Amino acid sequence: MEVENKLIVRRLIAGILLLLASFRGFYISYSVFHAEKQFSFVTQEKMQTFAEYVLTVAIVSFIISIIFLITCKRKPEKMIEYSITGMVLLVFLITAIYAIGITAYTAGILSTFNILMLFLTALGLPGKKGFKGMPFITQEEAAKPIQKSESTAKAENKNDLQQLIELKKLLDSGVISQEDFDTKKKQILGL
Repeated sequence: MEVENKLIVRRLIAGILLLLASFRGFYISYSVFHAEKQFSFVTQEKMQTFAEYVLTVAIVSFIISIIFLITCKRKPEKMIEYSITGMVLLVFLITAIYAIGITAYTAGILSTFNILMLFLTALGLPGKKGFKGMPFITQEEAAKPIQKSESTAKAENKNDLQQLIELKKLLDSGVISQEDFDTKKKQILGL
């Protein structure tokens, strides 16, 4: 039984919200980079490092949001889902460890941003068997050749028809023999 690809609303919403969150992270990072002259040297270093971590989380959120938006109408693939989960957990752990050594205010922003990224990523990830009504792609489905669309098939048929017309003109003008025409005709028609 083949399941038709349909829109996964949960993944679409998670993708849009992650995209918005990543833009917010880019803004925070940009603001801190340009406001660092207001801080003392020690604080300045911490704020720059904070901005770099926020930028890292924003970039990862941006990448995941694009993946979610691109794949919101396709059956999930386990490898992609596991890669997303691993990347998010790695970034979360690194930034959570970093948040221990910074001021309470910046740690709060970074932790909130991390938790938001984790929540939205979890929202867009499938369950153990895939999404409801959209299970993971099986190995048999992955091994199947991609079927041509109707428009591609029509274009190929039109091209084949043009080739046959040209061959018939060459036959009528005596440039090729009947045997050559028949051979080429079978080749074009795939017989």
